[in-house]
Amino acid sequence: MYATGSLTDLSLTNADLGDDTAGPRVWVGRNSNATNPNPGTVGLTSKAGRTWYLWASEYGTIYTSSSRPEGALGETDSTVVGSQSSSRDVKNIIGAFDKNKEALDIILRTPLYRFTYKNADFPTQEFVGLVTDEAPEFGQFPDREHPNGRALNVVNSIGYLMAAVKAQQAEIESLRVQLAALRSGKMRGGPQGHRLEP
Repeated sequence: MYATGSLTDLSLTNADLGDDTAGPRVWVGRNSNATNPNPGTVGLTSKAGRTWYLWASEYGTIYTSSSRPEGALGETDSTVVGSQSSSRDVKNIIGAFDKNKEALDIILRTPLYRFTYKNADFPTQEFVGLVTDEAPEFGQFPDREHPNGRALNVVNSIGYLMAAVKAQQAEIESLRVQLAALRSGKMRGGPQGHRLEP
């Protein structure tokens, strides 16, 4: 059965369904074709008019794509909701990032806090992290009240941390070279200019 129509608002009302019973639900079936079954989807339209689909895999993973899950690989050949696609085929590479020392400086000047969230999801769990209002490099989804971004940009956070590690490693390697030179007698140090013995 296939039906279509125009509806601007759908509301599932409250109902006493008994003790320990889930509330009202929206149910989307599947394509039960014996040769190539596929999951049911929910379509959403962006403000620019682009359509995105949501569906669940066999193992409960939620996927999203601008195309419906059709074909043998259609079910899982898409983006996992809550994850960050990072393969080359989804990126326009601009160039290499080589400002490792600047990334280290940004991380060092970014304050960290102990905090709890004000919502009910984590009422007592304590976290350690930054506040995007004070760290524009690590924010995303800006709005009028949060020009630096309301959410944490996980991609930038990991990228800056990796760059900072590279900057520190370069400093460590430079110190190792200097220490090796001191130990070999090629450099002199200390107030009296004595050679550093191994």
